[in-house]
Amino acid sequence: MAGLNGKGVLPIFASTLSFFATFMAWTAYGPLGPVFKKDFGLSLILLGIIIGAPKVLALPTRYIAGYMSDRIGARVTMIIFLVLSVVALFATSFSSSFVQFLIAASLLGVAGGIFPIGIAYVDRIYSSNIGSLLGIYGGIGNAGSAFSGILVPILFERFGFSGVFIALSVILVLPLILTILSPSDIKENEIKDRKVSFKDKIGFVGYTAIAISFLISTVIASKSLYIEASLEFGLTSLIILITFLLYGKQTGLLSYVYYLTFGGFLAVGLWIPTVFVSVFKDSLLEGGIVLFFSVISAAIFRPLGGLIGDKLEGKKASVVGVVLVLVSSIMASIGLVEKSLPLSIISFISLGSALSFANGAVFKLVSESYSIKDVGKASGIIGGIGGFGGFSISAGIGITGSIGISLVPLIFVPLSVIAVFALLGSNSVMRLKLPKTQEAEERSNSKKR
Repeated sequence: MAGLNGKGVLPIFASTLSFFATFMAWTAYGPLGPVFKKDFGLSLILLGIIIGAPKVLALPTRYIAGYMSDRIGARVTMIIFLVLSVVALFATSFSSSFVQFLIAASLLGVAGGIFPIGIAYVDRIYSSNIGSLLGIYGGIGNAGSAFSGILVPILFERFGFSGVFIALSVILVLPLILTILSPSDIKENEIKDRKVSFKDKIGFVGYTAIAISFLISTVIASKSLYIEASLEFGLTSLIILITFLLYGKQTGLLSYVYYLTFGGFLAVGLWIPTVFVSVFKDSLLEGGIVLFFSVISAAIFRPLGGLIGDKLEGKKASVVGVVLVLVSSIMASIGLVEKSLPLSIISFISLGSALSFANGAVFKLVSESYSIKDVGKASGIIGGIGGFGGFSISAGIGITGSIGISLVPLIFVPLSVIAVFALLGSNSVMRLKLPKTQEAEERSNSKKR
């Protein structure tokens, strides 16, 4: 197959299936949102915290995953994280109270650590069509949340809460076996001696401390809308600022854009069932079906974003994607205000598609912007902040929803406007300081060694 440079389909298939299955597990709390709200009497703010909790540790876990991929190899790291995900899911099945669910959901964040591992693995194994391959990986992987929207309500009705997570842990066994059978990524022997820099240690400690502080403070301040909003804005801004200071303008910018696009994608998936049940009085399964068709668009539009990033300038593709996010979010809010089910469904599908398109474009830029030896760590930082956005934006939606449920989509308006101006003012920051031909030659020669 062209572009697979003799490695076959097993590496891309195993990594994509691993991402798909863990993403399905990682987003399993979203479809259960109405259940948590009813059974525990949660406010929208508390609901936003608990369904977003698996995302809060995505920042440190993805950071660790990216670093491990560069140090011991992506394939080995993938195996470790799949095993830990199975353990976390199994442990979640024993939870029986709100506090236990919150702790277990946070621990489930390990399932969100798979993403940068697959990015590093695919980037090292294959020598061409990287944007398209990463688009396939990310698009199909993200579709795991769509299947979660259908599968989780069915499993819940049939087996209860514990049964959902036991079943998901069993599902992860297949990608674990395929990953064990997959070839090692090329750079493993060359990167084992890399040391952790002081800057990386500071970054990891800082990210972890802020993520945990974010979770604790949001629970404590959940009774005050204004304190909650201030804490969320302050801590999120601090994370982006740390990224700019430690890792530079390029990583900071890509992290913010991915915070919006991937974090927004996660948050939309988490909230669709609750929003549609609240506004249109749909059943849990009907809300899951809307989620399915909204998120399944990722399987098409994320690869499309990567493909266009291959053909055109990635910066332009990212700007187009973010503008579409802006337009779709406004239309979705109008649909909810007017209580128009057709307009709301179309708008939320469009919003998911736009976010997915932008995701694909951004990670084409990541592949272009970093050397092979650094792509794992960069993916971990950028992907981790994106995953953190799933919690942060989800909590923000809870705050916005407390004011008016129809205003929920408007949270993307200011975030999108900032992203557009940042991208337009970046002066093509997402390019290596090498000419494109030399960059391609360096990447190709590096992969042949």
